[in-house]
Amino acid sequence: MEKTKQTLRAQVLCGLVLLVMGAVPLVMNGRYLFGSGTEDSISAWLAVAAGLAVIGSGIHLLTGPRRGGEARVLTDEESRRTYALVMSGLCVLLLIGALFVQQPSVSTAVPGLLLAGTFPRLFVTDQNKSR
Repeated sequence: MEKTKQTLRAQVLCGLVLLVMGAVPLVMNGRYLFGSGTEDSISAWLAVAAGLAVIGSGIHLLTGPRRGGEARVLTDEESRRTYALVMSGLCVLLLIGALFVQQPSVSTAVPGLLLAGTFPRLFVTDQNKSR
């Protein structure tokens, strides 16, 4: 039962972080979407598309991803948890740096994409816990 509560808390936290990280490129690049078709407009569209993909990953985590009909649980592997924590810190630093780059910039979406690839590794099916 405690494992289920821990998993739910981790899923909510990771999902909310992904929603916020995905919203950043939308907010930062949204006003450049309908430019004159220049490189600025293309960069803005790429950043917004990546932000929407990150938001989709956040929603997927918030709704409780399942694999093969089985609910997933938070992994017991300390190395995966440490990796996710280190990547989260790195991505926050990358995001802060990206905000100081002249906009529009695809770099605002990179930290969210990195976390969208990192967070799902924290959850495993009961059968695969030892992996």
